[in-house]
Amino acid sequence: PLPDFLEPQLATLVSEIPRDGPWLSELKFDGYRLLARVQKDKVSLWTRNRQDWSSKLPAIAADLAALGLDDAWLDGELVAVDNEGRGSFELLQQAFARNRRGQVKTEARLLYYLFDALFLNGKDLRGLPQQERKQLLKKALKPTAGHAGALRYSDHITGRMQDVDQQACLQGEEGIIVKAADATYSSGRGLHWLKLKCLHRQEFVVGGYSDPEGGREGLGALLLGYYDAAGQLVYVGRTGTGFSQEQLRQLQAKLRRQQRRTSPFANALSSREADAVHWVSPRLVAEVKFAGWTRHHRLRQASFLGLREDKPARRVQEDRPSTRLKEVVAEKPAADKVAGVKITHPGRLVYAQEGLRKIDVARYYESMAEHLLPQLAGRPLSLLRCPDGIAQACFFQKHMTDSMPDFLRTVAVEEEAGKALYMLADSPRALLALVQMGVLEFHTWGARSDRLNRPDRMVFDLDPGPGVAWKEVQEGALLIRALLRELELPVYLKTSGGKGLHLEVPLLRVHTWEEIKDFSHGIALHLEHELPGRFLASSAKSRRQSRIFIDYLRNAPGATTIAAYSLRARAGAAVATPLRWKELPDIESAAAFTLENISSRLATLRKDPWARYESERVRIGKSLREAMRELAGR
Repeated sequence: PLPDFLEPQLATLVSEIPRDGPWLSELKFDGYRLLARVQKDKVSLWTRNRQDWSSKLPAIAADLAALGLDDAWLDGELVAVDNEGRGSFELLQQAFARNRRGQVKTEARLLYYLFDALFLNGKDLRGLPQQERKQLLKKALKPTAGHAGALRYSDHITGRMQDVDQQACLQGEEGIIVKAADATYSSGRGLHWLKLKCLHRQEFVVGGYSDPEGGREGLGALLLGYYDAAGQLVYVGRTGTGFSQEQLRQLQAKLRRQQRRTSPFANALSSREADAVHWVSPRLVAEVKFAGWTRHHRLRQASFLGLREDKPARRVQEDRPSTRLKEVVAEKPAADKVAGVKITHPGRLVYAQEGLRKIDVARYYESMAEHLLPQLAGRPLSLLRCPDGIAQACFFQKHMTDSMPDFLRTVAVEEEAGKALYMLADSPRALLALVQMGVLEFHTWGARSDRLNRPDRMVFDLDPGPGVAWKEVQEGALLIRALLRELELPVYLKTSGGKGLHLEVPLLRVHTWEEIKDFSHGIALHLEHELPGRFLASSAKSRRQSRIFIDYLRNAPGATTIAAYSLRARAGAAVATPLRWKELPDIESAAAFTLENISSRLATLRKDPWARYESERVRIGKSLREAMRELAGR
């Protein structure tokens, strides 16, 4: 059956391309990626962000319907061309800006360049080699051979990649796309499609703007940033050129409606950079070309090209060339087995910036099984799945479904709607079966399946708000440890792999969830009362500027915490990592340990940092619990 939607295959930015081998070269178009779903005479056009643009492009939809195809998915790029036939991103912006409510009306010609066929006349072609899919596509587009209508076949050159790249840049094109001729179609970012750009160019999130100067109207410059591995918006500079008068007026109108009082950027701007700036909610995505980066990681000579309506702001990250091309570019997309589990699409790029593939993730979890499985044993799981890599949609799953491997053990959990089955992972096979399903993060309950009503740990998650430096997070952890040790409670430490730190107290299984939640809440309130400028016991975002939220809410039935040695689904491929307390001052960030350096760390450790965790389980005295409960009540 024809899928309702297909995630597109994406190219990985590289600084070099293969010199030989079975590769195809295509021009890199300067437009919007569109996938076409054709079912008889019903056509829909989809952006990679799942937006239906069929109503915006009725002429192109009509041309596709006229092909007479049955049950097809086609992949291509929407391009606006000038009178000389050259693609222009500016003209494409104008085309969509002039008539927001209805059809596109512009003097520019809108062309749909098609370069792949995923389904065609009832057949799924994704398992065929790239070059065969293109042959079938070209045959299906024969009615357009005379360039009738808006459809175009995107041709290619076999081999001679360096010559093609040089010629494309000399002619002022954006760059080229190089595709493995014998590779199948695989949704998400991978190393079988590569992109090489002639100029520095990428998307950035707009976080503010300055007032115009002189006789200029609208605005002066846009303040730009991207989201880093910790999910924070990082300021990288501004652009004040490349705008038309119409764009300046339109941008000012949009941004005025999105103004806010505080900076959305996590890093501090200099007084000169922040002078006379209007902050805005980070929603708009700007396409920018620039000359390069300064040593302070600021954009040089940045020029505005247009807004990207087809890309969500939260997915905008720094577009760095992959450094692992030489290692993996020649690998075939054949299936591999890890711990007896078949890993399909092993070459699919999961962490695009790091060049880490699905097979790399599987091998990581296989190597970490002896460390991770004790953290998972007997605990109901909440799993973060990213089937097409972290650049695409990820989602949490906690209930067992028919799509999951039937050999997974489960535990019945009473919920409001009745009993639900939660998954357990207690063997390398179970662990790798979940990885095969796209699981990247493993989050666990604070109790085990044989006694779900008796927690065996108490967790304090230190979650720094905007403006909190890493040094303050380190100091905060030491302060909380000092308090808990005064109460004669053992405290264990781990990085979260995100922004903060986790402190855990191992417990005997004698307390109720309510007792532990009240106690941890009392600790958080006491610290907020004693150090109000540093700590916060409430999750209210409006109060979190420059303070650390002590998240005690992990201590409740159904609440979960990232497991030690689990990966995080963020750029950098960070790992939640147990620490010795004496290591804390030398740790550079909560994401310091990654898939690529954790093995080296473990190899150099003389002793497991949590070796005494089980032997130090404690009971919290009744008088101490009552004191904290009273504090929480106040």
